[in-house]
Amino acid sequence: MVTTGAAGPSKSFRIIEADRCFRMKPEALPNHAPAIPGIYEFVTFDDQQNAKVLFVAWSGPLSIANCLEEHLSGRRQPAVAELLKTHGNLYFDFVLLQGKPPQEDWQDVLWALAQQHKPPYNDPNAIAHSNRFSTIELTPINSSA
Repeated sequence: MVTTGAAGPSKSFRIIEADRCFRMKPEALPNHAPAIPGIYEFVTFDDQQNAKVLFVAWSGPLSIANCLEEHLSGRRQPAVAELLKTHGNLYFDFVLLQGKPPQEDWQDVLWALAQQHKPPYNDPNAIAHSNRFSTIELTPINSSA
């Protein structure tokens, strides 16, 4: 649970997480990157296989697959080529919400993920919550298929 500092009720979002991380390479996208909007993360692993989230973003109206392609081509930052210079093992995963949630729900889930992981390639001041809830909790309901 993350405290927002805003007045209002608490909110628990039921999220659908990727069942695993996928290596960030072009051939992985058609089979593993969702063709729908959602939140995606770039992840690396240390020598003990501990995950570290490097970057988190909402794909907006675009699909997660489209955004990942843009990162691969360098049209969207951070560019995958730049990340690979420092992080030799780069993966992606994603988070989805059920139904067709409003933009504010995506905003709150993205903010909560950024607060939890503190990804170094995100500007912490560029991700804001919707100011609707005093606390936000993310509750995984199952893995993606």
